[in-house]
Amino acid sequence: MTSATLRIYANSGSSVEFVVSEVTDVSWTEGDITYANAPAVGAGLSSTNGFSARSWIEVDLTSHVAADENYVVAITTTSNTAISLAGRESANMAQLVITTAP
Repeated sequence: MTSATLRIYANSGSSVEFVVSEVTDVSWTEGDITYANAPAVGAGLSSTNGFSARSWIEVDLTSHVAADENYVVAITTTSNTAISLAGRESANMAQLVITTAP
């Protein structure tokens, strides 16, 4: 593996920073998770400063991703400003793009 890039589509633009952090507890399921029982958010892996509406945001996770593992991340911000990122139901769902050497 030569690189790992998390691509997230921004529906709205913002000058607000968000942080991509690790989540080590993978025992939850999407249908059962709530704010009250959400797993703890771990260390920040990378962050981004501001982004334009209707654009892809690329976050480099190369130093945090190894082959043959499952990954769960959280996207958080300390701002009260709302940001709109595309979800998995969107045509522009998030992608983890892995590049390998030939």
